[in-house]
Amino acid sequence: DQENDSMVVNFDKFKAPTNAIAIEEDIVFCDMQGTVQQFSPKTKDPYKTKTLASGLKQPFGLAYDNGNLYVSDELSNNIVQVLERGKVIEPKVIASDINSPQGIALYNGELLVVEAGTGKLLSVSLTGSTSRVVAEGMSFVNGVKSFAETLTWPRASINVSGNNAFIAGT
Repeated sequence: DQENDSMVVNFDKFKAPTNAIAIEEDIVFCDMQGTVQQFSPKTKDPYKTKTLASGLKQPFGLAYDNGNLYVSDELSNNIVQVLERGKVIEPKVIASDINSPQGIALYNGELLVVEAGTGKLLSVSLTGSTSRVVAEGMSFVNGVKSFAETLTWPRASINVSGNNAFIAGT
């Protein structure tokens, strides 16, 4: 709560979440255990989750549009789709061989992907058939880290507003 400079709700029982987004009234998050989960903070038991994907190596970035959910899996160097038209699907590789993908966002029918391993921002088609460099020269930390190291590990996130992409190393 920005007005009171206080936390509205603290969901502290989730283990090692790496990122989260709101989808309508639900929250979708990924964690260091390699899962993507969904929960509703307004239910009687907000800690009850629905697993959307598991077995990922290190999911981080999340992007959602029209029932489709995309996840960057940093250590597998892939972008995967885990929801298609609102239905859970087996993780489907949309793009591969991206060097440490972190933050992702949808823009004009394509995914903007922060390729932290090379310091580039890529635009990737949702079919994965094309990819192009949009910006380069950024510096981020990537690679395998212990959980303790990741508590202060800079990570790249992206937000798109109008025709501007804002990238932050957190």
